[in-house]
Amino acid sequence: MKHLSIFLLSLLCFINALQAQVELSYCGDIDQGFGDAGVIYTPYVQFEATTMTPYAGNYIKQVLVGMKADATNVTIYIKNAPRDTNPLYRQTVSEGLAEGWNVITLDTPFEIPEGKEIAIGCRFRSTEKNAFGYSAEKNSLADQILINQSSKWTTCGGSLCIKALVEGDHMPQYQLAIGTLPNQRTIPDADTLSFITTVRNMGIQEVENYALLWQVDGGETYTATFAHPIPVNSRDTFELRIPAIYDFGTHTLSVSISTVNGMPDEYAADNTTTCTFTVPDERFARRVICEEYSGFWCGFCPRGMVGMELMKEAHPDRFIAIAVHGGDALEVPSDSAYTYAPLISRFSGAPSCAIGRRLQGDPYYDIATLYQLESSTENHIAYNMTAEWNDDASAILCHATIFSDQDLTNANLNAAFVLVEDSITGHGYYQTNYYSSNSQNYSGPFYGWEDKAYITTDVMFMDIARGCFPSFEGTTLFEGEMKAMQEYTFDYTLPLPPTVLDKKQLHVVGIVIDPKTGFIQNGQNIWPEGELPEGIELVSIDTKQQATGCLYDLFGRRINHPAKGQLFIRGKR
Repeated sequence: MKHLSIFLLSLLCFINALQAQVELSYCGDIDQGFGDAGVIYTPYVQFEATTMTPYAGNYIKQVLVGMKADATNVTIYIKNAPRDTNPLYRQTVSEGLAEGWNVITLDTPFEIPEGKEIAIGCRFRSTEKNAFGYSAEKNSLADQILINQSSKWTTCGGSLCIKALVEGDHMPQYQLAIGTLPNQRTIPDADTLSFITTVRNMGIQEVENYALLWQVDGGETYTATFAHPIPVNSRDTFELRIPAIYDFGTHTLSVSISTVNGMPDEYAADNTTTCTFTVPDERFARRVICEEYSGFWCGFCPRGMVGMELMKEAHPDRFIAIAVHGGDALEVPSDSAYTYAPLISRFSGAPSCAIGRRLQGDPYYDIATLYQLESSTENHIAYNMTAEWNDDASAILCHATIFSDQDLTNANLNAAFVLVEDSITGHGYYQTNYYSSNSQNYSGPFYGWEDKAYITTDVMFMDIARGCFPSFEGTTLFEGEMKAMQEYTFDYTLPLPPTVLDKKQLHVVGIVIDPKTGFIQNGQNIWPEGELPEGIELVSIDTKQQATGCLYDLFGRRINHPAKGQLFIRGKR
C-alpha cells in the first residue's frame, strides 16, 4: 500500500508537470500606455532562438496582451521576425481587447520550430490615446512598433505587454535562465565585492535550490548555493559576494548555473553571464569629503555628529568629515573671503550634509549610501598634500600634488584648503539635544546622548571648519593640457583666522575642485608637521623686559602686545 501511494503521488506530480505552462515575456506590470487615438499600430516582442530552443516541439496555445484602454480591429501575428512580410500565424480577435490583461486562446496551437526566433505582434486601433500597455523596464527585443498607416517603425522606451504561454509534452523540467550582471567599479576599502542579478524559472518544476559556479579571469572555480524557492515563471534575485583580493585593473567575472534542485540544468545556452569589475589604482581612490551643516540651536544635530564619527570609524582612510556651523559662535564669518555661506545656503535645514559637493542628504540616515555612491564614482585625479607650520606658527604652508591617469586636453581644476579644528569644548558653547531623555522629542537611547541634558555643555565639537581658503570656490590649480601620470604642484600659505582656539588641534583638508560643476574631485586630510609653541611663563607685573619669540594666549592665539601680569607661551621651534 505504501508503494502504491508513492506511485500515485509521483504520477500526480508528473501530470501536473505536463499541464504546467511557461510564460515567455519581458514585461512586468502595465505601467504606461502607448499610441495616438485612431491610429493603427502593431507592437511586437521578439524571442531569440536561444530562448525558444528548449521549447521546440511544444506549443504556444495562448497569448496575453496588456492594455491601458479598450481596442478594436485586433489581429494577432506570429512571425520569425517583426519585419517579415508573411506571418507564420495570424488570428483575428473579433471581440477586441479590454483594459487590463487579455487572454487570447489560439484557434490552432502554434508548434515551436527548432532553432528559430519567434516574434509575436498585436495589431490594434483605439479611440483613446496611450492604449497599448508597456512596463518601465527597457528591453530592445520587446520594443518594436509598426505604425501601419505610414509603414514606419518606432519604440516606446519600455517593454511591451505581450506574453506567450507555452505548454506541451516535451517541456523542460529544470530550466533556469540567468540575468545580466552589470559592469562596476569597486569601492577601494571594501572587504568583499557584491554582484546582484536574477535567475528565472523557465522549466515546469518548482525550484527549491540552485548552485552557481563563478570564477575571475578564468582562474579557480568556486561554488555558491542558494536555497531559494522559485515557482514556475518566477524570478529570484541573488547576491554573489566574493573577496576583494584582486589587484587594481579590470577583471572579468563569469557566473554560471550549475545545478537546479541538485540536477543539471537542461539547457546550458542561457546559464552563463559575465561582467567586468574595475579595481581602481589606490592612488586614484576617491577620498570622500563630507561637509556637514550643524548648529548649537539644532536639536537633531547630535544625529549628524554621531553619523560623522561612525563613518570616520568605519572608513578612516577614505571618509573626511568637516562640520560647518551656521547661526552660532562656531560659524565661519559670513563677511570673510573664506566663508562657508555658499554651502549653507544650499540647505533647507540641519542636520544636512553635502558629499563631494555633489550629493546631499541626512548625515546619519543617508550617509552610508551617499558614501558608497561617491566612492564608486569614476575618478582620474590623484591628490597628495603635505603641510607644515611656518617659522612663527602664524600660518600653515600647504603643498599639493596632482596627477591624472589619462591625458586631459583641456583640464581645469581649482585648489582649496579647509582649516579644521578638533576637540572644542567649554567657552560657553552648548548643544541643543532632542535626544535627551528630558526632551519632549525623546524616543529612546541614542549613542549616550539620552544621558545628556536638553541644553548640554557636555559636548566635544570635532572637525569644525574655521574657513575654506582662499575661498569656497578655490583658486586655479591647473589649466591646459595635462599629461597622464605627470605631476603638477601647487603651493599655498594658509593664514590662521582669529577664531582658532588651539593650534595643536588644527588640521587641513586639501581639496581639488572642478570649477565647471563645483564638485570635489579628490582631497586629503593632513595634520601639519613641525613643533608648536610650548611652555608657560609668568610675565612679572613690574617687568618692562621685551619678551623674545612669539607670544600666544592659552587658546593658541598670537598676542602682539602682552598685558602686564599676563600668562604667555614662549615660541619654540
